[in-house]
Amino acid sequence: GPAPAFEVEVDYFFNVADPIDPEDGDIRNGVRVTDELQTLYYFNAGSGDVVFDYGPTFPKLDLAIADTTTVAWLPDGGLDLQSATLISSPGPAEKINDSSMASGEITMEAWVDPVTTIQSGPARIFTVSADPSNRNATLAHGQWGSLPSDVFDARLRTTATSDNGQPETVSPAGSMTGELQHVVFTFDTAGEAKIYVDGALTVTEPIGGTLDNWDDSYGLAIGAEMDGTRFWLGEIHLAATYSRVLSAREVEINFGAGPDGGVLPDSPP
Repeated sequence: GPAPAFEVEVDYFFNVADPIDPEDGDIRNGVRVTDELQTLYYFNAGSGDVVFDYGPTFPKLDLAIADTTTVAWLPDGGLDLQSATLISSPGPAEKINDSSMASGEITMEAWVDPVTTIQSGPARIFTVSADPSNRNATLAHGQWGSLPSDVFDARLRTTATSDNGQPETVSPAGSMTGELQHVVFTFDTAGEAKIYVDGALTVTEPIGGTLDNWDDSYGLAIGAEMDGTRFWLGEIHLAATYSRVLSAREVEINFGAGPDGGVLPDSPP
């Protein structure tokens, strides 16, 4: 069925053409950037086996938790992935695939708190893919072998990278702290990939190519690869995709909105 009603109070609406500077209002109480937002997961259901998509576009891309005994809903929002599980779309992630293939751009964003920084594979936080070797886009934790694990790793299929999205884009060693963090991966039509951590740009990689060779049959999964391997453990508080690149300023806006997505406490009576 449809996602339950979700009420949001905001101090102002962010207008890309007329941004509000921080001194003009508390960004923490702002609203997230919504222009060309495709999927948005707040992980606020509190129970059940569905992660609802609050993105403004249709059809909604709700995700199913394969085994609810492997996760715990957090009382203040968020989902704790405690052991290997798969949270995935029942079919293709059509609106992500189609919109990004059309625009040539993508942004993937998440608020995550890993159970440990020592995860590798890379461990899939958020992925549009088929299996461990074939993907459109993946935001992940760690690398593999003796390479650093305290990093964010983004793999993107383009006409200049492999079907597995390699060479990948990796944030600096130590940029993943093991605490609750905000991570954003972007790719633009100039072929530049970027990873921002807690609002700050950490790496720019000119991977090149376009998204013309994406496979529009791939679904969306959280916490594991589509076949259940390469699983990631920890708390996820928000995940989102856009069919365009967020600017550095917009990344700051979303970071400022916080892991609850800028949802404010109820006003006093």
